[in-house]
Amino acid sequence: MVVGIPDAVSMGGSVDQQPPTLEYGLDGIVGEDWAAQVLEALIASNEPSIAWLSASTWAIVTAQGAVSLEWQRHRLGGWVLARIPAGAADIGRPIRASIGYDSEHAPEFVIVPNGSVSDIADASLISWCSDRSQWSDPCHLLPDAAQCVVGFYNGWVHAALVPERTAAATQALTALASRWGLTLVPGPLSWAWMG
Repeated sequence: MVVGIPDAVSMGGSVDQQPPTLEYGLDGIVGEDWAAQVLEALIASNEPSIAWLSASTWAIVTAQGAVSLEWQRHRLGGWVLARIPAGAADIGRPIRASIGYDSEHAPEFVIVPNGSVSDIADASLISWCSDRSQWSDPCHLLPDAAQCVVGFYNGWVHAALVPERTAAATQALTALASRWGLTLVPGPLSWAWMG
């Protein structure tokens, strides 16, 4: 399953237009943490995960005290690769609250690996996250290395999940939309993943 969630909604307009007519920002309807709520619906806070963050987002994360993470700075452009082990919800909370802060020019990602956070080599992750020809197709990472990839890009949240996670993700997103007083609707496949 691949899904795209825009940072704004349409109240009754057509969702198959190119570009879409999105009149109401989710920040105003739901609150500034709407993207973090989507992430929480897709990835449980106690699951192992790997985050790819811009330097400016990382600065916000470290200001909130997430210094005990296993992380490394990618030398090209200052990107940070942070590994959050299973059961480390408190450590990962600042990342979940800040992800997407600086995603206008390149995406930030949260990846749930198949196994532990150390099962995917740094070189593979850095290559996938930093190369548009790879991240523009989530199948370069799914299902061999990861079971879920959530990308934050230009205000939108995108998710690619293995089939085993689809039913639970659909249910969680439907419940989240309902709490927000919104309804999920299908849109063009071209909106589902960033390209």
